Amino acid sequence: MGEIGNKAKRRKFYLLMGIFILILLGIAQVINPITFRLPFSNKLTPRIICIDNVTRDGREVTIMVEVEYNHWKPVKGAGVSIYGYGASDTNYTNESGIAIIHLHLNFADSSLAMSVWKDNKIVTKDPAIKIVRKGGYLEWHVIN
Repeated sequence: MGEIGNKAKRRKFYLLMGIFILILLGIAQVINPITFRLPFSNKLTPRIICIDNVTRDGREVTIMVEVEYNHWKPVKGAGVSIYGYGASDTNYTNESGIAIIHLHLNFADSSLAMSVWKDNKIVTKDPAIKIVRKGGYLEWHVIN
């Protein structure tokens, strides 16, 4: 009889501890919802945010690139390089995961590639930007 009572008490204790742990995890999730994302699956996800033509004909260009882990956490210090057909520039991301690239272009109707790296992870998008001459101007098309 004593052994059966101990088993019942032990089961009850484990059940209450499990419920208590679930309640604590639920509270932590409500307070900080990104706490429980899996850390071992960090994948670099670069995204071109905007392209600004500095000159009227579109040959001087500033490109803003955002780099995140898994589309949610900004990556500080990631290298970003955009290159192709006579133009290239490299920069590193700031605390917000943003890198600014400046290019001087001397071509039309082609594409640019983008490489992003951090530690031992590398992502290359080729092509990342398609360039088309329309009239006397260059048009930019970001390729996802």
